[in-house]
Amino acid sequence: MTDPTLQIRTLLYQEIRSLKNAMERIHLQDGEILFQRGDPGDAFYVIESGQVRVFTYDERGKELTLNTLQAGEAFGELALVDDQPRSASVSAVGPVTLLQLCREDFVQSVHSSPALTQAVIQLLSERSRHMISYVEWLGQWTRLVAEGHYDQAMNSLDAGREAQDDALAAVADAVGSMVQVVKKREEQLRQEVAQLQIQIDEKKRQRHVAEITETDYFKGLAERANRLRQRAAEIRKESAQPISLEEVTMSKIVSIHSFRGGTGKSNISANVAAQLAVKGHRVGVIDTDIQSPGIHVLFGMDEEKIDKALNDYLWGRCAIEETAYDVGAKFNEGEVVLMSGGMYLIPSSLRAGEIARVLQEGYDVGMLNEGFQALIEKLNLDYLIIDTHPGLNEETLLSIAISDILIIILRPDQQDFQGTAVTVDVARKLDVPTLYMVVNKALTSYDFDDLRRQVEETYDSDVASVIPLSEDVARLQSSDIFSLRYPGHAVSEAINQIVTVVEKA
Repeated sequence: MTDPTLQIRTLLYQEIRSLKNAMERIHLQDGEILFQRGDPGDAFYVIESGQVRVFTYDERGKELTLNTLQAGEAFGELALVDDQPRSASVSAVGPVTLLQLCREDFVQSVHSSPALTQAVIQLLSERSRHMISYVEWLGQWTRLVAEGHYDQAMNSLDAGREAQDDALAAVADAVGSMVQVVKKREEQLRQEVAQLQIQIDEKKRQRHVAEITETDYFKGLAERANRLRQRAAEIRKESAQPISLEEVTMSKIVSIHSFRGGTGKSNISANVAAQLAVKGHRVGVIDTDIQSPGIHVLFGMDEEKIDKALNDYLWGRCAIEETAYDVGAKFNEGEVVLMSGGMYLIPSSLRAGEIARVLQEGYDVGMLNEGFQALIEKLNLDYLIIDTHPGLNEETLLSIAISDILIIILRPDQQDFQGTAVTVDVARKLDVPTLYMVVNKALTSYDFDDLRRQVEETYDSDVASVIPLSEDVARLQSSDIFSLRYPGHAVSEAINQIVTVVEKA
């Protein structure tokens, strides 16, 4: 990739040498700066003897050599035709003698020398062609690095060096170093991924599980859960009047749970429900996180317009179907997204007094099961999605116990790993029919296949999806259903993996 401008620079040098009266001879010592990047571009130079180095600075302030010019070559030609600042810096390499032509003198001389004008035009034209080729090469090199083809990228750099293009060789040295840094960083990330190990304190796990499951309350709950499942099946059979066994078991209760808050449980619940509804299912979403409700925000519901909530049903003020709000149509950036099946939200109250009463007095959790079955019957639901309260309290255990499908959300975090282990064991002792894991907020540098494998082996349960950590989700600030707003996003694709698993369960 030889510089095609060399002959034209020589021609320009010869023409300018004829302007002896207009030229000024300048002497530089080794390392002396002729001009800095950003200085006014007011003169053109011909090297009479010695060498000069053309350089710039990287983002850290380190010098980056772009070219080394020899005696007989010229530089700074752009200063002859424009009035822009210098694009690079120039310094002497050893003693240097230059011939300087100021822009004003050039402008005066060019009218009397057509050959000089032609030489400048040709030089600028060839420089432009050379730059286009250079940019094309640099674009190809960048693509190779971005795709991780480091060996091919380095071969491309070596080809530039072999072509003896000084400018390209200088840049090749700099970008070659960058390739090595990127490659080394990638290897470090791979090592970090390999070091991501799920560690469970088995003694602590067994102790915590025993503390929960060996109580009279839990034993009674397990027996009650079996009776509730049997009764639920009877209710569905009686109300649906099915013509086949498939219709008896079509309606399903799906609990989405996490051991700790902050896992994105409500966000996942809302997105899974929305995607099921878009696919033609009738879906109910119930917020049983009564102490700290919030899923209504994702559906754009104004809390001032929530007249009746789940709390009103639990305290006997109304039938549960009166607390259901139709959220089956979603306005999305000027377009209406229709949930072809239908979707209903049963929110919990956000009033401070109502929340305080729950904390002080509690409520009859047995009414939750009756309410779940009533919603399925009255709204003719295919799926009832339960957004549970984090942890393992009374109402959460009941929601888990009567679920057809339990989805446990966890983050790649040691505290989540330990607590989730207890949750999985408790759920199994409640004989939950179907259990899936979902890993949320996984760093994109992780090996997702390896992470999935570790989770499945640790908890002896299938992983429905690994959802990447995304700034796009954070940027939305829970103001909308993400998978409806960005259907092609990696997070939305991960949500649809959960939906597929739920439909097949």
